[in-house]
Amino acid sequence: MGDLGTSLKWDSVIPSSFGCDPDLGPSIHQQMKACEKKYGKKKLSDIVSLLNAPRRTAVYDPISSWNALSQSADPLRILSPSASTSIRRLHEARQQVRLEVERCSRGPGTGPKFSGDGKVAMVRIHSAASIHPVIATRWANTLKSSKLKIVMCANDGYLTSEVDFEGELMTNFSCRIAKSALEREEVNIIAMLTEYASRVPGLRDSMGDNFARGHKEASGGIVKTSDFEKLWRVMSDSEEGETLFVLHVLHAYIASASSTRVEESTQTFKTKE
Repeated sequence: MGDLGTSLKWDSVIPSSFGCDPDLGPSIHQQMKACEKKYGKKKLSDIVSLLNAPRRTAVYDPISSWNALSQSADPLRILSPSASTSIRRLHEARQQVRLEVERCSRGPGTGPKFSGDGKVAMVRIHSAASIHPVIATRWANTLKSSKLKIVMCANDGYLTSEVDFEGELMTNFSCRIAKSALEREEVNIIAMLTEYASRVPGLRDSMGDNFARGHKEASGGIVKTSDFEKLWRVMSDSEEGETLFVLHVLHAYIASASSTRVEESTQTFKTKE
């Protein structure tokens, strides 16, 4: 389940049958603009933060968000913790999330590690709360490097009882594009994760459909902890120019019908390096 958001572009993705046709009333985009004007974007963002909080806690109780929302005729009511028991729970949950984020962001060993090529920063945490997306976003907004492209937070403690069908522990991880990279170039997280995984034979298939989920700017997954270790090892051992070499070999393999020609192409590339 993903987070609610306050900055969605609706007009281009919602068909006319869902209210974008002027004859059917105002579009969802227009309704959102009207809400922002009436209540203020800052207050709406606070409300969204509160509604997202319960599902991030170790208890994982999104039903509290539903109860608070369904019982509120006015969204501003949610900003008052004394309004009802359900709304008070939202405020308690947000505070719990804040404290857990701070716990996992301070102290020895909580800082990021960098891949060998400098393109990935990884933060490793152990938390029963779903805070890895929050921490990935926080570091993505603060880390700066001329090579850095994505920031990844791996959580070995979320849903610790969750195991795959073979009984192996799983690691949840979230990736975000570094803010400094957004100012330089377009980054595709899914493509980068897939390329790193392709360097270990069989690793991409082993991680399955829950690897590199989401979209190109905010991806992640749930994979076997042993597979995640292999993925990070590949990243740690990577060097500048290695990605270019791998892509060259793949291109040569696809373009050439002769295994001899593929070998010659690869050898030529190595010689040039």
